Amino acid sequence: MDILKIAREIGCFETGYNIIQVLDNCAIAKKINKSMPLPDGTFIDSLENLSHWLASLGKKKFLFLNPEIAVIERLASIAPSDTEAIILVPDGMDNEMRERLSVNLPQIIKVSALPEPYFPNAFYPRNGVVIASGYLANNRPMVLPETYRLIDHYWGFKGKRIFIPYVTVPTPIPSNEWIEIDARKFSMIWPGARSLPVPQCEQSV
Repeated sequence: MDILKIAREIGCFETGYNIIQVLDNCAIAKKINKSMPLPDGTFIDSLENLSHWLASLGKKKFLFLNPEIAVIERLASIAPSDTEAIILVPDGMDNEMRERLSVNLPQIIKVSALPEPYFPNAFYPRNGVVIASGYLANNRPMVLPETYRLIDHYWGFKGKRIFIPYVTVPTPIPSNEWIEIDARKFSMIWPGARSLPVPQCEQSV
């Protein structure tokens, strides 16, 4: 199972939601933790809190640099009906993943997939926000390579650029797939993410 391929297709938060279903299996949890940090049992509450936090920004358009399906679904349940979520599709995403993404888009609010390098129409600082996801390691944002590239590409947006970590951990996991990005790239970082210390799992073996 390529957990990061799944995260690239459905987002870190939906993947985290699926991970918490297998945290009682330490062998699986430790294997997953080699690729991405583990969430903890408060993850679902954190996800709900994140959605309310995003809704409180008062924006109408949310441009996601990652396909954060779980976040969009919960945001859609509380946001005004004229809210729009736009998922940016990286140039390197294969056609099969693109097709599955288009099929799985939530339908409660307007949700669309926009291919890189295009920019949404009528997207301004007063009505829109750019959102990237990953995890925090000692307060340092960690993102996947394609997210890193997209953040630089859309750096010219003059409005809020937000980082939403699905978990926060003391140190980065030893994986070449994650890249640290300067926290100053973002005007806001959501502070509500938590994580499960891996030794707690190892002790239960």
